[in-house]
Amino acid sequence: MSKIIVRPFNKSIDYGFILGAWASGAYYSASKKDIGSKKNFFKQMKAKFDDAIKSSRIRIACMEESPETLLGFCVIKNDTLEWIYVKDLFRKQKIASLLLLNQFIRSVD
Repeated sequence: MSKIIVRPFNKSIDYGFILGAWASGAYYSASKKDIGSKKNFFKQMKAKFDDAIKSSRIRIACMEESPETLLGFCVIKNDTLEWIYVKDLFRKQKIASLLLLNQFIRSVD
């Protein structure tokens, strides 16, 4: 059985997959009257994503023996979950929970 691990974002491997999944998910879940043209929407999402990768924690779920094969990801900015995604085939396997594990724990003073 393959082991699922969480690793940090690697722009050279992960950029295209995350941008595509995030932009497509946002586009197809948005009200069409609010987003304008598809081309303009994706251009805006690319700019938002490029900004997000500079200031966010991005965690990648993948198979241990194949870290370039993404199963899912989450984007956390300023302790706010911006986006989380898991491929259909791998849903209901607690991958989203694994991605978020220990991400929002704060010490109490």
